[in-house]
Amino acid sequence: MKILVIGAGIAGLAMARVLTRLKIDFDIVEKRGRNDEHGTGIALPFNAVRCLKQLGLYAPLMEKAHKVSSITYGKTNGSVLSRAKLTSKPFKDDIFVALLRKDLQAILMEGLEDKIEFSCEATQFNEQKSSIEVHFNGNKASAQYGLVIAADGVYSAVRRYFEPQDSSTLVHPVKCWRFVGHLANHGLEPTYLFGKTDVFMAYPISADRIYGYAHVLADKTVPYHSLNNLEQLRLFFSDYSDPIPQLLAQLHVRDILPGRVVSVAKPLFHRRRVAFIGDASSACSPLLQQGAASAFEDVLTLGSCLERQMQQQGSIKMALNEYKNERSSRVQWIMNYSDKPYRALRKMNNPIISGLRNCLIRLRGPLNVTGWKRLAKMPGPF
Repeated sequence: MKILVIGAGIAGLAMARVLTRLKIDFDIVEKRGRNDEHGTGIALPFNAVRCLKQLGLYAPLMEKAHKVSSITYGKTNGSVLSRAKLTSKPFKDDIFVALLRKDLQAILMEGLEDKIEFSCEATQFNEQKSSIEVHFNGNKASAQYGLVIAADGVYSAVRRYFEPQDSSTLVHPVKCWRFVGHLANHGLEPTYLFGKTDVFMAYPISADRIYGYAHVLADKTVPYHSLNNLEQLRLFFSDYSDPIPQLLAQLHVRDILPGRVVSVAKPLFHRRRVAFIGDASSACSPLLQQGAASAFEDVLTLGSCLERQMQQQGSIKMALNEYKNERSSRVQWIMNYSDKPYRALRKMNNPIISGLRNCLIRLRGPLNVTGWKRLAKMPGPF
């Protein structure tokens, strides 16, 4: 059996490492060029770190990552709504970290560089009785594969190919900005400040760098379309307390990655001889920071299903059905919990509703920590 992995991002590279460990022959293609890097920072909660341990990458991860121990939610003036430690049950033996996305990419890519065919995209799939023939653009010749694994992100071209009527992509009415800023000797733990419909997250990734994420309702940005991204950030978050003013004062517009919050309405795990992992399968909003974490769980689960069927002389179909059955309930819960606040965001313009939200945070604790606690009690591929 030979496998094709489409996409050399976080999910695709992790999948390639598992296939290497299982001694399964594979090709991996990436439509971007070799030096096309993008992204800012990335926060990895407990389950992402658990998965990276299983992938044998814990040591290189900790060389690059910054460990965090608590989460604080506050109001725009800096007053604390709730604070939660990440060092007590159910996380007593777990670790939460953050790092540059390019550093995580490099850790995953180590030893795989020569396997990746960059600037190469699958363009056509011809299904046959016991294989699937894939055609590519450029110089790569068509080839037969026993399985195709789509790891090509939320706007997956493979998903659109096999599900042309799929309209599950959800673009939420939110404009967001991501960046990495410098703040010497900040001494901060992850901090989230909430307005009515706007949020600013400051997440440390080293002793002097902060991964920043901010969003507002997209409607608010329309009158200011002529302003650049830095000007918009300074406009919308001018009344936020420290450390936001210091971060924005030192920021350059070239360091900002703007975007929209995008998810999918329903997960897709496989279609015939094609498996979907990561955002191509189940992209969701960033509340629980499950983009990489859930992708790693997909990879470990799919790898286990393939290994088990190989040992039992089973079939690809059986492995894919097992993969779907093992991931469905956990993934659906993650997606529902993550997207729920975004679906209700417009209601937060009502001061009564946003006030009730703040009361809920005071009562139950930070929303993401509450979700992680529930996730820690659910069965996972650990």
